Amino acid sequence: MCIEDSKYDLSAVEFGCVDFALQATQKFGPIQNALNARANKKPWNWCENDNNWSRAIKNEAIEMQDHIGWKWWGHSTPHFNRAFMEVVDIFHFWISAILQVRYESTKKGVPYLSPTFDAMKSGSDLLCELKEIEKAVNEHLVRRRIQDELPDVQKRIWRQEAINSFIDLMVLKAAKAGLHAAEHDLEANYIQLLHIGYIIQILCIFCGRSVSDLFKWYAGKNALNLFRWDNGYKKTAGEKGYIKIWSDGDAPQEDNDYLEYMILDHKDEGSGENETSSEATWLQKFYDMLAAEYKNVLATKDRNEDRSANVSSWKDCESKKFVESLIAG
Repeated sequence: MCIEDSKYDLSAVEFGCVDFALQATQKFGPIQNALNARANKKPWNWCENDNNWSRAIKNEAIEMQDHIGWKWWGHSTPHFNRAFMEVVDIFHFWISAILQVRYESTKKGVPYLSPTFDAMKSGSDLLCELKEIEKAVNEHLVRRRIQDELPDVQKRIWRQEAINSFIDLMVLKAAKAGLHAAEHDLEANYIQLLHIGYIIQILCIFCGRSVSDLFKWYAGKNALNLFRWDNGYKKTAGEKGYIKIWSDGDAPQEDNDYLEYMILDHKDEGSGENETSSEATWLQKFYDMLAAEYKNVLATKDRNEDRSANVSSWKDCESKKFVESLIAG
């Protein structure tokens, strides 16, 4: 694409459609399954709930546009870290959708999630769509005469327009996937989901992030979700539940904000051969960091030493036991 440098080049996408789905589900399928099982209120497998994961993807994508800015009638400053957090949320729902297709296809004896699946039977359609977006973005910005703006403003406007256009394509793909899911057309649904996975990688690039960053942020968000469950999230009325606002003042900050700081400050302790083992410990590390900070929050807000003392690290928490029992079973 024009105007920007090579770091926003679509050729920087790391994985093909099928490879990305395989990487994601192999690394994080078990923990996502555990999260969904824990949130499930029914006495059966969460995959039987027929949740509309595509609708969830679509709405998170629209929220992402709010962080990027799309209103042409007013100036908007893009917040790329917050936008990337929405990509992480999309990634949660996308993995869930892939797992559900795998579950349904296994029941029917048709293993769609496999290295041999011909994902690119309609892949040429996706490549054509991506090229059309490149062309449309560039032509649109010519019509807007952004060449009359300062160079930095040109780059900002171009990047915003490109991201919003790729989000539009994701919303379209999610809508199609949802319709195919409603019709129980597993193959058509799966192809749209694979295309969404490819667009997720593109959005990572345009947010200035890599797939490795996506995996790390995903592990962090999982740690937060499990930590919330372990500490009284959504307790019934009258019970002392989880405190989501961790600091007050003119600009109150939620646990999500603290997690973002933790992720940005976190330094990887491995590369090369150790990279996989490092990824496997991210969830534990972020969980323990959240636990340490939450004890301070309770000491300040709750004034209840007993409750603060009940905050466990990962090795002693309920979620670890639940995840391990689910994987073992």
